[in-house]
Amino acid sequence: MKPYGIAIAIALLLAVSAMQAQDTLPPEVLVDKKLVTAERLLTEERHDDVLAVMGEITALQREHDLVLPEKFYFLAARIALATGRTTEAIELLTKYLQGYGREGQYYRHAVQLLDEIEAAEERRCAEWNTSEFFKSVSAETVTACLEAGAQLEATDGKGRTPLWHASEQGNFSAVDTLLNAGADPKVRDQDGNTALLVAINPRDRESAGSLTSRVFIGEALLKSGADPNAPNKDGDTPLSAAADAEISTFAYDMAVALLSNGANPAVPGNRILIRSITEGRRAVTHLLLKAGADPNAADDNGYLPLSHALNYETTRYKPHPAGSGRQYVGEDWGKMELKVQMVNDLLGSGADPNLTIPFMADDRQTLLCIAISSAGWAVWADDKRADHRAQLARALLDNGADPNANCNTRSNSTLWPLDVAIDATDHHNLNHNPKGELKTVKALLEAGATPRNCQLFRAAYLCNLELVKMLLEAGANKKEKCQGFYGEKFYTPIKQVCKHNDFDPRKHAQTKEAIRKALRQN
Repeated sequence: MKPYGIAIAIALLLAVSAMQAQDTLPPEVLVDKKLVTAERLLTEERHDDVLAVMGEITALQREHDLVLPEKFYFLAARIALATGRTTEAIELLTKYLQGYGREGQYYRHAVQLLDEIEAAEERRCAEWNTSEFFKSVSAETVTACLEAGAQLEATDGKGRTPLWHASEQGNFSAVDTLLNAGADPKVRDQDGNTALLVAINPRDRESAGSLTSRVFIGEALLKSGADPNAPNKDGDTPLSAAADAEISTFAYDMAVALLSNGANPAVPGNRILIRSITEGRRAVTHLLLKAGADPNAADDNGYLPLSHALNYETTRYKPHPAGSGRQYVGEDWGKMELKVQMVNDLLGSGADPNLTIPFMADDRQTLLCIAISSAGWAVWADDKRADHRAQLARALLDNGADPNANCNTRSNSTLWPLDVAIDATDHHNLNHNPKGELKTVKALLEAGATPRNCQLFRAAYLCNLELVKMLLEAGANKKEKCQGFYGEKFYTPIKQVCKHNDFDPRKHAQTKEAIRKALRQN
């Protein structure tokens, strides 16, 4: 055998022998060995490992009915103190001193440590009822302070109680301890903020504990009688604070807790439902609608939940290379699908597609025309965007939207939904696909839209054969005379076929002849 092979064999043999030796050590010796290990781990601040080793020692004691050395109890007290379990540390030290008295090997150390803990607790309790105190304080320390005389319902200069501070700091163990001690969850500060409201919307979110702990705190406060509808002086409620939350999962979990405990989603300006829509939180929106939120209640500016859903931002931007403003990048297809889903959710909950919203000066605009023009010219580009608009239009039409209602209800001029849809087929509108936009035209015609207002004339002028055929099949008047686009005299559609400046007569000759044939046949 080669030398390195012999060395490996010897190392393996020694390792196995060591393992076997450890297994055959008397349980008392194993306990002493593990105590040495635990003390080393405590020095290294490896608290989880220390607790695991102490658990192994306890298991050996139960299995072999051992009398544990006094070092175990003193070390357990040190570990409890190091891991924030102050009350447990005091109890262990007290039991050690009771059991071993002045004869104990660690007597002086135990007395000294007990005195240091009590002095530290006194200093700590002097900070009672402050945010700094409740930022990371343990349940044991809260209990110790209460036992030492700290007032459960103490108030600071702004009317904030210990429960208020603990809730805002996201300290669930402290909140749970205070509630179990009888703290009142309904007390408000001078601005009307309850512990429940600040647990959901703390002043400093970066240092306010984990989102999970804040959900647990909210649930505990509600279980103890906190009012889920109590507003502050600004009119904010726990539910509106949840809707304003930055993280969607937290907003949903808090909404579930609040609504299941009687939170009312109907507030002035319908701001809770509308906020959840503008943030794109479909799950929260669904909860609110199910709980009775009004899908037809406008915000303070007169805009409806449906109009907010139709205008939900799906466009992606990046910083402009020039250094100011932003530059259009494209569409977020996931958000576009989400927009359609939210619109369908609202319609399914009773939203009226024939309501109107403020537009321009004193005019009002229909929701159907908003859906067709969906987010403006920047998104008129390809089949995906065309599908998006067609889906929105069809959703409204399927739920009773009037395809013949003037887009601008108070205007002296008329603009019909078909006008807007046909305008979208104009290839001048960036790089969009006219064939894709015909899906919206088709949806309107199938819903009963009446061709008029020189729409056939425009279709012929744009050299769009398929659009011309669709309008003719829907009853468009091929003899309607319309003024030319440059202030010319009036013409019938057949006189303006493919007259758009961008159409090459040679390239589009077949299309031009096909359109004329269609107009003559009909």
